[in-house]
Amino acid sequence: MAGVENLPDNTRTTYLGIIAAKEAVKNAGITNIKEFRTGIISATSVGGMGITEDLWLDYLDTEKSGEWLRYIETHECGDSTESIADSIGVKDYLSTISTACSSSANSIMYGARLIKHGILDRVIVGGTDSLSRFTINGFMTLMILDTEACKPFDAERKGLNLGEGAGFIVIESEKAAKGKHILAELSGYGNSNDAYHQTASSPDGAGAY
Repeated sequence: MAGVENLPDNTRTTYLGIIAAKEAVKNAGITNIKEFRTGIISATSVGGMGITEDLWLDYLDTEKSGEWLRYIETHECGDSTESIADSIGVKDYLSTISTACSSSANSIMYGARLIKHGILDRVIVGGTDSLSRFTINGFMTLMILDTEACKPFDAERKGLNLGEGAGFIVIESEKAAKGKHILAELSGYGNSNDAYHQTASSPDGAGAY
């Protein structure tokens, strides 16, 4: 178990998100974040679970020093969003989405709706997650974690491999994007809740994990 004195100021999830969000803002050519109404929709499933796992025994021990109390707030998924927003100067609108594997896709759709309805002019959307024992054990419980290199197109495939990372993009209204080199246009989006099973999208077991 890591000692409190050796723990970072932010979670790994947050640090990954800060780097990715700053890259997105730079690539979008944004030099003044306050020029337009700007929000951030950050997606994460793990949040600060990595630090929580290291300190949970201390949480239960009432005789331990209370120094670890400052890390309780980092467990909540929204804490990473707030730190990422602070790092890029976004103040107008913040939201966090946690819908497992669909989190980042939902953040893009939500951001697009905010622009469509005139609430914001541009939104930094995407997600960030770091590896944790919680995630690894969860996928092991579902019996879809392959301990060897995954083989997605092999008849003998056993499951998936887990990773970590962060990725954000900037979506803008026509007004905010005017005069810029536009990389892509979001022409449509949608989601539904029609899954057959936790790990399969149809009765015959087909579909992505």
